[in-house]
Amino acid sequence: MKNEPVAIRYDFDGYGYQYRDSGHGSNWRARLPEGELLYTHPASEGIREQQRTIDGDKRLIDLLYEKVEKQQAEIAELKHINRNWQISEGMALAEIEALKADNGHYRDMAVDFLKRR
Repeated sequence: MKNEPVAIRYDFDGYGYQYRDSGHGSNWRARLPEGELLYTHPASEGIREQQRTIDGDKRLIDLLYEKVEKQQAEIAELKHINRNWQISEGMALAEIEALKADNGHYRDMAVDFLKRR
């Protein structure tokens, strides 16, 4: 793609130039053939590299955000599992206590038996 001129400078008066651009009509270039055409400068490699860095940082932030969301979901799942385990543990302890109460007389018989020996 060829760069088109964006302005023309002319008539240096010792202090500076006068400028014209497309705001001065459709034939602004033809009216000043002695002027110097000015072009936009393509983005330098440094600017492109900065943009790539910014884009890379944005992708990194997005990836980190996704990772945090995933970890939060995993933590919520572990809390749920832990809660269920605590309920199960509590039920198991209650069952053990019930078995102790039900089978307490067997323990007493074993203690009596050991005392007799």
